[in-house]
Amino acid sequence: MLPMNELLDLLRSVIKLEKGNRIVDRRVAILVGYREEPSSGKPQWVDPEGGPAKSPPFFTSDIDNAMILHRLIAPNERVAVSWDEDGGYAKLGNTGPVSCKTPAIALTAACIAFLAKRTHTKIEN
Repeated sequence: MLPMNELLDLLRSVIKLEKGNRIVDRRVAILVGYREEPSSGKPQWVDPEGGPAKSPPFFTSDIDNAMILHRLIAPNERVAVSWDEDGGYAKLGNTGPVSCKTPAIALTAACIAFLAKRTHTKIEN
């Protein structure tokens, strides 16, 4: 798990995105348990359950991949996602709503916000 300041930096990076970003996707993937393993030639990715992955999911550019993130971080929490001409909006569990440029970015941000809130609550207790 990332230290709180790094988690909040990642959250700010996601919220500021104008479009999907593979560097941010990689950081989020590592946060939730994906890992890169060296192999001959191109590094291979492994998903959180130990299975092979071609690459980190496209969390910030694909709503279905952002839903994977939701299932990894808070599978038992309700999620709401919407969008209009101004952007995307998401709410996960008891965190406040997040507004971003796209629904996938908003859901990714909401997942990280949920994780930060859960981590902060554990630190306080």
